[in-house]
Amino acid sequence: MSRELLIGKNYEGFIPKSKKEYNVFIDLILRKADEICVTIKPSLDSIAEFEESMWGELADSIITTEYAQAATDNPGESSFLVYLKKDYKTIEFFKARKNIFDYSECDKITGITLEDPAFIKDNIIFCYTLTHESICEIEESIYKELMTKFF
Repeated sequence: MSRELLIGKNYEGFIPKSKKEYNVFIDLILRKADEICVTIKPSLDSIAEFEESMWGELADSIITTEYAQAATDNPGESSFLVYLKKDYKTIEFFKARKNIFDYSECDKITGITLEDPAFIKDNIIFCYTLTHESICEIEESIYKELMTKFF
């Protein structure tokens, strides 16, 4: 069963240019989010594969999972989406990243990578990324709040 999420209004692109900018960005985004969705590549046969991977520490934070067609998927391909609650494990995970596109690590045994984090509040996606395309979009109101922290 696919979740029905809404898209926010009017997005602005933002790419943190330094670790310091990323820290300010991710602090604000995580304060706003109540859950995070990540795409697992390659698609999993079961959640046990995720639990046994290098990303397994996030397994206790899983709210739900689903298969869905992503905009970047080839026809007939589906992505495995994992929805994570915002808890100390997910907060620490995102704060440990170097930037919002820092998902190049691949589990050597399972081949699993995490990609395309999307941040959700009240079933509205207010910030989403496309890892390989280096795209990060933030809902305009949150973008404006972020800019007040830099200027």
